Amino acid sequence: MNNIAVLQHHILVIAWTQISRRSEELSKKIGAEYINLGRVDKPFLKRIFFVIYNFYKSYRLLCLKKPDVVITFHAHPFISLVGIVYKLIHGCIIIPDLHSAAYLDNYKLPLKTISTWVWKKADILIIHNKMSVNYFQNICPVAADKLFVL
Repeated sequence: MNNIAVLQHHILVIAWTQISRRSEELSKKIGAEYINLGRVDKPFLKRIFFVIYNFYKSYRLLCLKKPDVVITFHAHPFISLVGIVYKLIHGCIIIPDLHSAAYLDNYKLPLKTISTWVWKKADILIIHNKMSVNYFQNICPVAADKLFVL
């Protein structure tokens, strides 16, 4: 996709975190809309509720805004899972921006299964350095051809 094509699409960058300078800066550079729905770390039950709430809220926002391209700050699979569900129903391009936690901290069962499925369904996977590419290719070879080093 060249710069002219990017400018013709409605791009939405979405994060579920306290602060995501990377997502915020990326959205500014490509002229995308940026939405950050926040995050809850503890206690466990509150975290579960918050993930479910953010999933619903994110899907609702996607349905209202109807983006052509969705970039997710993917530290865990649930934010990108929302994008994949939206893609399968409404059609769009999904690009998870893989935070290292996505494949280091949160790549255990059952999150491993969800992440692998999401990565296979995504259009492009943003990763941030060559060392991470090598590691990712070893743990998830089925999605390795989708990697783009930022």
